[in-house]
Parts: sequence; C-alpha cells; structure tokens
Amino acid sequence: MSKPLLNTLPTVIDGPGDYKTRGGGRATIHEVKPNGDDTTTSFDAKGSIWGMFRGRFCPRGYDIWHVSGRRNAVNECPHDIVGKYAA
Repeated sequence: MSKPLLNTLPTVIDGPGDYKTRGGGRATIHEVKPNGDDTTTSFDAKGSIWGMFRGRFCPRGYDIWHVSGRRNAVNECPHDIVGKYAA
C-alpha cells in the first residue's frame, strides 16, 4: 500500500495561531512561509508544542510542520496538527 504524498494532502495549517494535535495536545504556529512550489515538499510552518513548565502549560521548544499538519514526512505521530484549537 502506497502512502499519500505530502503535497497531495489537504492544508490544515493556514497561518499563525493555536492548533490541536493528533494526541490531544496544543501547538502554537508562529509563522508559515509560503512555498509556492507544489513540486517541493518543505516544512514551512514553524512553532512550538505546549508542555508543562514550572507548574503551568506554555509553548516549549521549536518545531517544524508541513502545511498538511504532518511533523514527519513518512508517518503519522501524536504531534501532527489536525485542526484549529478551540479554547
């Protein structure tokens, strides 16, 4: 069974903001650089996964995503973005 190409998946990350992850967590996207090239698979969404720090949840670290919400090119993971985060 072949896996879908990342560039053929629907766009989930449409701009900066808070998003829900596959594992039920939260991610904040800080910037999305427009690629404009459908032949190149690039991870243009930059942001942070939320985690516990000194007794409260806040954005931690720095991560990258494909605009389809995938964090890894070859498989799904709990930190994939699946939709907008509703507070």
